[in-house]
Amino acid sequence: MKRHLAFVLSAAMVISAVPGTAFAGSDNRVSRVAVVKTDEKIENVNLIIENKDGDWNTSEDLKFVLSLENAKWLDLSKGDIESNGTPLAQSDSDIQKISDREIAITVDSTEIPAEGKKLTIPLKTEATGNGDIKVTVDPRDSELSSGTYTYAKATGGSTLTTIEKKVDLTESSGTTSKIKPIVIDETVAGTITEGTIKLRLSGDFKFDTSSAYKFSDVSGRVTTTPSKDHFVDSTTLEIPVKAADASKGRSKISISGLKVYGTDDADVGDVAEITVSGAGIDKTTLEVGTFVQYNVGFSVQDKELPVIYSGAKASDDTETLEVTIKESVADSWLGNRKTEIHFPEEVRVNGVYFEDYDGLKSGQKPQDEYINKDKWENGSGTQDIVSIDKNKVKFTNLSSIIDPSKKTELTMKFNLSVEPGFTGDIKATLTGTAIGDDQTVTVAKAAMPFTVETKSNELKIDYRNTPINDITIKEAYPGALEKGKTLYLEAEGMEFEDGLKYEVTAGDLKVDKVKTEKGKLAITIDKESVKTPGEIKISNLSLYMGRSLAAGDYKLSAVYGGTNDTFFQNYNEKDGVAANGTNNFDTDEVKLMSDFVKVITAGRDQDDSTFTKQIKVTIGAETMTAGKEEINLNGAVAYISEDNYTMLPVRAVTEALSDVATVTWDNASRRVTIIFGSRIIGMTIGSNIMTINGTEFPMSSKAVIKNDWTYIPLRDLGYALGLGDDKIQWDDATKTATLN
Repeated sequence: MKRHLAFVLSAAMVISAVPGTAFAGSDNRVSRVAVVKTDEKIENVNLIIENKDGDWNTSEDLKFVLSLENAKWLDLSKGDIESNGTPLAQSDSDIQKISDREIAITVDSTEIPAEGKKLTIPLKTEATGNGDIKVTVDPRDSELSSGTYTYAKATGGSTLTTIEKKVDLTESSGTTSKIKPIVIDETVAGTITEGTIKLRLSGDFKFDTSSAYKFSDVSGRVTTTPSKDHFVDSTTLEIPVKAADASKGRSKISISGLKVYGTDDADVGDVAEITVSGAGIDKTTLEVGTFVQYNVGFSVQDKELPVIYSGAKASDDTETLEVTIKESVADSWLGNRKTEIHFPEEVRVNGVYFEDYDGLKSGQKPQDEYINKDKWENGSGTQDIVSIDKNKVKFTNLSSIIDPSKKTELTMKFNLSVEPGFTGDIKATLTGTAIGDDQTVTVAKAAMPFTVETKSNELKIDYRNTPINDITIKEAYPGALEKGKTLYLEAEGMEFEDGLKYEVTAGDLKVDKVKTEKGKLAITIDKESVKTPGEIKISNLSLYMGRSLAAGDYKLSAVYGGTNDTFFQNYNEKDGVAANGTNNFDTDEVKLMSDFVKVITAGRDQDDSTFTKQIKVTIGAETMTAGKEEINLNGAVAYISEDNYTMLPVRAVTEALSDVATVTWDNASRRVTIIFGSRIIGMTIGSNIMTINGTEFPMSSKAVIKNDWTYIPLRDLGYALGLGDDKIQWDDATKTATLN
């Protein structure tokens, strides 16, 4: 998963502000950030409030409140506040001390600054705690902007050591590992003495000891000569310093240019800390960086996905969109560690085509742009960089071609083969310890080169010539069914019988023959389509269904038929080498339909002449009569529908008519099946289509469920059970239906 950089700002030496109102009327800031000791007065720091847009209301007095954090107000007197450099002519009541931490200020309407002019308020305060000292502007009902501003930093000791913010750190010691300057600020001049300033790095991190750091003091009082020899080891820096007397004022030391990187044991999110001590400095631990491994992006072209047809031979038509591996920061792709691109198991990579390459060392480029095992030129020879292992592309020796001072960017596309039958998105995943978390993009989609359309056949087992529905084969594109090739279809546990018929109903392909071979359906192409995708309709089909078949669903599959098979073009024929020489698979069967045949029951043992009873059902009655017997309907009461059809309960009526009739319910498909003699009748809740022995018939109204019983119209139920009009009667006076 691609992660995003999170820059975490520290408060040290930064003026922080809470966003103002939606219509900010003032520009608020402080004149500087002071460094003081706890309980020390803060002087020469001002809060500046500027009439930014000139939209302050000058017809009323300006009133606002200033609140402190880690400090308390001293006396803010009449005349201390200035407007455009002129002291305000305020009375003492215009500055009200609410508490030690809050004051309310009123500015007379006549003295409100004009557009672009400002109020200057001295922050006469005293530090009461360590850390950031802040002032908050509460505009009340005025047009001022609200905000909180750091104007001082307090320490209980004599020095304050800070760093601006944490940076992102990787396992590389390049430019990305440079941390922000460490600043040591004296609160009392002369605190820092001659001695050794020690910086100790903790956690799974190391200093880059190959180059010297930088050192400076604004007062010039503390001096040293920076040297890489000051690194005691990869985690310790000891800086020998000299310090003159305090007459030069307070020192403010900056130690910069330090590089920190993670070890092999560092985990994403680990924080590097440096503890600063020695030479009179108050011991302080700083967070200087966070370990990351996500500065390498993996992206794909913003274009329509190409379609790669499953089972097709490799060609220009089996190429993906372009993908790009790109460093967001130089030297963040770790060339000495693992980088791979993985595709689904149902995919094989035939080659990689490099569209573009930047950020490489001088003279480096692919020797052959289209490769299945790449060599890279390096001025004096070639070396392996890219290799392919089935569905994986592997990069090795990247450090030998990547320039760590540049942002590396490689753009490529892939030639793929797809396993027969595989459909859906083809995703590429960039993975490995060189790039951090996995990143996945969709580069193509897989589709069937043809479809097989037919209807499910609800049948009972028989010996010979069980009729089934027509089958139509449709190409997804012209030429999908190749000349001289054969497509083989197989019905699970059954055999196709001779006597079928076929015709080409669309497209310009020609069929040599369609016949049965060892129970399979074999469709051989004489001339492939060129302009229009072809369609082949096969009719007059029948199956041989053995008596041993159990009830249930039986699939229709495309099966491998040898080297002339039109679908299994990348089948793993023998010893890992396919007939066409491409990457290959072990697939030899692809399911096209899971319920091609639904075997309901055993073979014929009854005909339709089993009605021995007359059924009478009255609308609203809790019982019905079957011959002379009265049967309790258990809530399955007949009724008149809103569209004026007499609706009868299917199970109650059917089972009452015959002792051999059975009714089954499939909850998943919400389908009712009636088995009655040689008839297999099916109906689905919410549909007005009924099937009788696989043939569809429209009903007067949809099948519905009421009170947990399935209902269909009177005459549709009668016709389904083989009753003619003379066997279906309706007495409107008594609202009674009579069957048989």
